[in-house]
Amino acid sequence: MSITCRFYKKTEFGNSIDIIEKLNSKFSDNKSIIYDRRDPKENGGQSLKLKIHYVREKENKYGKLIVLAIDLPMKIMDYEKSGEEKFIIKHSQIIPIQLFNGEHDNFIALLCPKPFTEGSINAINALLSYRNKNPFDGCSINLNGESFQEEMTRFWVGELQDHHSKSASVGGTHLKGKDDYKRYVQDLSGVVKAITIKAKNGNFEYGISRDGNFWIKSAHMDDQREKFIKETLDILKNQGVIN
Repeated sequence: MSITCRFYKKTEFGNSIDIIEKLNSKFSDNKSIIYDRRDPKENGGQSLKLKIHYVREKENKYGKLIVLAIDLPMKIMDYEKSGEEKFIIKHSQIIPIQLFNGEHDNFIALLCPKPFTEGSINAINALLSYRNKNPFDGCSINLNGESFQEEMTRFWVGELQDHHSKSASVGGTHLKGKDDYKRYVQDLSGVVKAITIKAKNGNFEYGISRDGNFWIKSAHMDDQREKFIKETLDILKNQGVIN
């Protein structure tokens, strides 16, 4: 099994409202809501009528997990015409959303594959926005620092100051401090885009990307995914690398 999620942070507007209360009020009369999605790159710039359906929610020790089914547009391409877009269909994707309490209440996590995160957060923002103010925004994770104490087993680096290559991927053991890491990150001023690190118990590895994505492949984690995601957020905040 694998767990994938992406962290987002609340905006100033998001911190000024009660997110759970606002969501509950939206779905108080009807469990399905139509929202408009307008993107100049999609559907000829015309509005798409899409649906958000409230599935369920549950309390946990980290806050509240809310599950929505969100309509997302999917482009169907005609490769006989050089990849020309043929038409757009709508598919409904289950999106669990972990809202954190306590010191982490400024963040949320969307527990879904990476291709669905951007469309899902756009839909949630469209649902909860007020006077063009959105409650959530992307967060960034500084992976170039020396904060991570866990063993790094792979890193992806880009924007290299090199005439021959602009990106690289290196795998191994205890990579931080090794020659490859010093060369790409320090000597060539590369920007670390993502890393995989080994958990302290050594039983599995997990990955973190600069734009807030997190993933793990483990047969033992699916029944405690919220716990592990919260603990990952603990690490990122305690080491001061997420903002």
